[in-house]
Amino acid sequence: MNKISATLLVLFILISFGAGYIPPLIFLKWVVFLLAFIFIIRQFIKRNKSGDQSALKKFLTHVFFILVLAVISVPVTDVAKAKRNSVVCPFGTIHKSEYLKQSGSIGKMDLAIVDNQLNRYSSFFSTKTDSILHENRYYHFKSFYFEPKDYRTKVLVLAGVHGDEPAGVLSIPHILDELEKTNSVLGNTAIRIVCPVNPVGFMLESRENECGCNINRDYLNPTQIETKNIVKHIEDFQPDLIIDLHENNGNWETCVMVNKLISDEMGKQLCQSLSENGIALTDYAFDTSLPFPGWLKRSTYREKINDIAGLHDLMWYGQTKNIPVLTLECDQSLPIAKRITICNLTIEKAISIFNSSHK
Repeated sequence: MNKISATLLVLFILISFGAGYIPPLIFLKWVVFLLAFIFIIRQFIKRNKSGDQSALKKFLTHVFFILVLAVISVPVTDVAKAKRNSVVCPFGTIHKSEYLKQSGSIGKMDLAIVDNQLNRYSSFFSTKTDSILHENRYYHFKSFYFEPKDYRTKVLVLAGVHGDEPAGVLSIPHILDELEKTNSVLGNTAIRIVCPVNPVGFMLESRENECGCNINRDYLNPTQIETKNIVKHIEDFQPDLIIDLHENNGNWETCVMVNKLISDEMGKQLCQSLSENGIALTDYAFDTSLPFPGWLKRSTYREKINDIAGLHDLMWYGQTKNIPVLTLECDQSLPIAKRITICNLTIEKAISIFNSSHK
């Protein structure tokens, strides 16, 4: 490997540490990778013409090496992101949001307020509360179960997987209100709602849980209490559809991401319905051009690399259990009231369209 190729590959790894989910840096990273690959091919051609008998062996070795670098670049980027979210302080190295909370720099969402809101529905719904102990305080996972007579389908709704994406959690009281008053939201649908999935992360406004783990990459062999809790609900409830409420970082407008068990026809109907209700949908997300605005199948290069690295998400898990999974990625640059409306609308429209296709 010549000096130019080696320099470009070092640059590739360095950019990986800073890329995160920033599209321009991700694009630059892969441009550098491509240039390194081109220089390696040119070097092989030059050696082959000069009669170097080891040219092919060296070329294959170099190709294997740079492919390994490509595979590890995603976990490296995620580690870098975690480091950027940490700070060294008198308490040790902790998450920035926890440091801000302890230092009194900003106020955090009080989980007790959310708990009190959700507790109002315990007399109408079948409810269950599980807890996790963190720093001498109990944080609650709440689940609500509604089963009308003669229901046709079962839907599991997850809110608050990532604690820095609050709109899903804050939208649940509206859905529960609608169910309690009229049941117009779901028709003949049994529904289970888990909220918040990541209570400590929600309190700290952290993407990760109390152990610093992204629980939406923990489905190969679940290690975290939160992931195990979701798996338990899925195994117990056996849903026909899972709706997972998320928000993107504001780099693109709203979109819906699904596994392969949800048809494009359902996607077109859902996205058209959201658009007709004034929701701006993106035609580009996760470094991928979408087949039509707002609709993305789980097949981007990032998901494939995550799978290779063992960082499996809920959509992958749902697919292994033959369960359609629909993940809302709401535009986080919008005002919170608008994002809550998008979450509510997505739940209502997705269930309505899904039920129509399962008569």
